[in-house]
Amino acid sequence: MKYALLTSIAAVSFGFGPASAQELSFSGEVGATLGWIGAYEVDGGTSADEAQVAYGKLDGRVALDINNTFIVALDANYRQDDFQSSGTSNAFSDDEDPELSATIGLHGYYKLPNSLVGGFVGYADTRPQDGDKDDSYDAMIYGISGQTFILDDLLVFGQMSVSDKVRDGQDDDEGINGGFGVGSGAQYFMSDTQAWTLDFEYLALDQYIDSSDPGRGFGVTATYEHMIEESFAPIVLSAGLGYNLLSSTDQGEGIEELTASVGVRILFGNATDLRSRAETGANMDTPYLQTRMAGWTEWMD
Repeated sequence: MKYALLTSIAAVSFGFGPASAQELSFSGEVGATLGWIGAYEVDGGTSADEAQVAYGKLDGRVALDINNTFIVALDANYRQDDFQSSGTSNAFSDDEDPELSATIGLHGYYKLPNSLVGGFVGYADTRPQDGDKDDSYDAMIYGISGQTFILDDLLVFGQMSVSDKVRDGQDDDEGINGGFGVGSGAQYFMSDTQAWTLDFEYLALDQYIDSSDPGRGFGVTATYEHMIEESFAPIVLSAGLGYNLLSSTDQGEGIEELTASVGVRILFGNATDLRSRAETGANMDTPYLQTRMAGWTEWMD
């Protein structure tokens, strides 16, 4: 009896007892997306490359709320584009277009009234269609971000980031070097189970292709989400449209990407609908332009 009493006191004192368990809560989602991408070479003249291909993506997010004061969140995604070899209708002129990419991010946020503010660190890696490791570029991403409900049904969010590659790839001066990015957007809730999201992202690179060639990237996406209310779990269906413009400014190479996608995801924990997903921090993402520009690096060169 004495041992049991001492054990209970120690558990509560060090935060492992029933009292502390009530101060932790999980939220999150897992999902899959199937999409179409039209990729077009900019300023390529009559011989410009272009392709229309399918892509698939798996992604997930989980957030841990500590004492209703601090949120630690993790997001991850894996994407594959179905570019093919030269000579087919969905091919570029070589095998250096992006095939695989993955991103993972760790976030930390303080909770304020109707708001979250904090920062994140992320890592992105890519592989071209030919699988050559020397042509594969990556990036470390560091940033600050936040979100707030400016109206009861309108959430606005923003990010600032810096980024650099970890692995040189084929050339020290190619890839994500001296990156500075900004992003912003808004989510409008028609109800707790229906929402529209519009977000923008911009990325500037000091060096992208060779030592004297900076890079620029711009992206915008619009997404509609609808949750099926009467189901075995909170299931969210989505449809989205997107546009990216990625370029190496001095060499004049560039890629335009048009995307259309549909997706499905399952919410869990305290993320019981779209609004609670945002309130619990289970909607936080790492910027994506660093991943996309890293993937196109060798083709741009």
